[in-house]
Amino acid sequence: MEAGVGAFEVVGGRIGEAKDRRARRTDPSLARFRRRSRGGAEEEGRVWPPLRVLGRVAPVKDAIITAALALGLATLITAHVALVWRLSWQRPRWRGLVALVVPPLAVIWALRAGWRANALVWLAAVGVYLIALIAALAGART
Repeated sequence: MEAGVGAFEVVGGRIGEAKDRRARRTDPSLARFRRRSRGGAEEEGRVWPPLRVLGRVAPVKDAIITAALALGLATLITAHVALVWRLSWQRPRWRGLVALVVPPLAVIWALRAGWRANALVWLAAVGVYLIALIAALAGART
């Protein structure tokens, strides 16, 4: 299955050079990739960065975002369960159950109880997860 992308063709999932070299040189979407010589003139027929490099950037970025999502969510769940466990052993004990259902209350009650480190780990995990989620959604092609 072949589909055109700007002045390039997608062949077998990879971006290959267009059959018409003039179309690649005149495509306005590629103007920022044209290499300029020291005199400021454009070098004909050269696109920067090379296409083989562009094909490898997206999978690496996706892997980093996926790792950040997994790390953020795992840390958030672990920190939340730890806070709920500690809250369930303090009086009043119902706070543990309520914090399990309403997560922000766990942080508020942890700060009031003086468990600053646990609350900061929870907040940092939420921050990492939200930033990774926003990056993943911004890069999503729908």
